[in-house]
Amino acid sequence: QMPPSYAIADNAYRVMCNEYNNHFILISGESGAGKTEASKKILQYYAVTCPTTEQLQTVRDRLLLSNPVLEAFGNAKTLRNDNSSRFGKYMDIQFDFKGAPVGGHILSYLIEKSRVVHQNHGERNFHIFYQLLEGADKDLLCWLGLERNPQKYTYLIQ
Repeated sequence: QMPPSYAIADNAYRVMCNEYNNHFILISGESGAGKTEASKKILQYYAVTCPTTEQLQTVRDRLLLSNPVLEAFGNAKTLRNDNSSRFGKYMDIQFDFKGAPVGGHILSYLIEKSRVVHQNHGERNFHIFYQLLEGADKDLLCWLGLERNPQKYTYLIQ
């Protein structure tokens, strides 16, 4: 049996292809309920089930690879969730008449800007700050005037 996210994506896709009309999937829920993971599963489902060409693979790759970038800049550790989205995201995927994805848009909104300068006890800033310090090579850190240890920065102290 298909996982629930795949089943929902499959149903919406099949009805869209058979009836030639628009469909949407709304993902909502409490903090930590799995909304981010559900949206990733839906994108993965479309990536492996839709018709493909080299050009369509580029569209697919861009949609799938947008998630890590959005999560780096918009997600943070909270008390309830180590990868909590701190913003809203609207995503649309455009399909051609054969059911192949040919484009899409991502709109982010309501980012929790205050998190940059203040986090509650036990929470962290946006992932990107820690990823930069951990993953950048020494030359880049030096050029940016940064040190690898996040504890050196007031806004990153946990």
